[in-house]
Amino acid sequence: MGKLGCNIDGNLDAAKFSEPLPWIGLYVAAASLACLIAMAVDGINGIRYRKFWFPCRFFSLNATSLTLIATAIKLAVDLNTPMPRRQDQLAKLSSTVFICTVMGNSMPSLGTMENKEMAMNIIALGILVITVIANICIQLGTGVIYVFWKEHAPSFACLINHNLIWNKSLELLEAFSLSNEEGKKGEGFFCMYNDRHSSMHAI
Repeated sequence: MGKLGCNIDGNLDAAKFSEPLPWIGLYVAAASLACLIAMAVDGINGIRYRKFWFPCRFFSLNATSLTLIATAIKLAVDLNTPMPRRQDQLAKLSSTVFICTVMGNSMPSLGTMENKEMAMNIIALGILVITVIANICIQLGTGVIYVFWKEHAPSFACLINHNLIWNKSLELLEAFSLSNEEGKKGEGFFCMYNDRHSSMHAI
């Protein structure tokens, strides 16, 4: 009897290592479907109630949605599993397009978040996007992705564009925090002035 992972002759059995792939594909598909349903429900509600900015009620940016996104794009960041078939290469491209769609769709949810929560979610999504870009660049450079490689260019442009928008959101958040602090200082000064004015009238 051969060793674990080897055939009877003692050679490495490569077929054994590809057996989990269908199961991995199933849970990736399940995560993608969950994201798709949530985004579709938000879109339908937006059209139904004439809220054409499509408020993110079911697919807002949070820990749950970030976990689902990370699961759904697993195939794009997989550097070790051989995926030579055309369908496998298309799955990697689909993951890149998927995260672009998710970033655009979840952007309205930023308006409903507190400052700290919004900053943490933007940073978490930014790390995920940078990881995807780095992994796909490695695969393009090493020849792992050799089909649909031209189609990855617009996806990269979209990812970078969305990343810039999210970074601008962080800048706006910082500016909003500073304006709030200045407003509180001004309010305090106004209250002190009113107190002094009232005391002078009392005298």
